[in-house]
Amino acid sequence: MSEPLQPTGPVASQPEKNSRSGKWILLAIVGVLAVLFVVNQDKSEPKKSPVAVAPMVPVSTSHTVRYLVTGTARAVDITMQTPSGTSQQDNLSLPLTSKATGKAGLEFKMDAGEFLYISAQNQGESGTVTCSIFVDGTKVAEVSSEGAYSIASCDASA
Repeated sequence: MSEPLQPTGPVASQPEKNSRSGKWILLAIVGVLAVLFVVNQDKSEPKKSPVAVAPMVPVSTSHTVRYLVTGTARAVDITMQTPSGTSQQDNLSLPLTSKATGKAGLEFKMDAGEFLYISAQNQGESGTVTCSIFVDGTKVAEVSSEGAYSIASCDASA
């Protein structure tokens, strides 16, 4: 049987002694080029004058929502979304009026993006019912119905 052969020259998998020094030289060259690039970049761009920045204006996170229910119906039952959840009230006269202010409609502060909803059902044999939703004074929804026990239902987002 013959003995295994041993390599006699340099083996390809062994690194040469000069490869480490070559890496350092390459790294030094890249560093010098980077410094030269930054220095030349600063000289070639013209100086810019400062830009005036407008002060930040806070974005309103809440809106004034007003639910309005009008019509010729003698009485209505309403269901509405309020800041504290869903509310139901029965046998109300039209126009729907705030007990606190005496003004037509009910007002709430609602968070931006919050779901708004009101429905009013006629409780008589005839008449009309109209519901409306206003956000910060702008009408965003309005629906009317007519007849016995008809329902007007409005929804929107604050």
